[in-house]
Amino acid sequence: MRLMLDVISRNRNPWRSAANRLNSHMIVERFPELAKLPIDEKRLLLNELCEDLSSPDAPDPDIVKILEERWEAYKDDPSGAVTLEEFRKRIGAS
Repeated sequence: MRLMLDVISRNRNPWRSAANRLNSHMIVERFPELAKLPIDEKRLLLNELCEDLSSPDAPDPDIVKILEERWEAYKDDPSGAVTLEEFRKRIGAS
């Protein structure tokens, strides 16, 4: 995060590719109030956005329940398990 803020503070943006530079529809143009923010508030916003993007979404509780049930079933009787190779053959992805 510190590196990101250092890069931003030097007015360099390594994430903008040549294609993005050609695109005239920047986020700031769609939200002009962002351009009016003081630099300290822009850095805070950047930090919040980065934290939001880096935090994974919570897994679906139904899927977690199924996985836990399957894990318990495997621990009770691992003889029903198959290798990755066998699994790929069964689904036709070999």
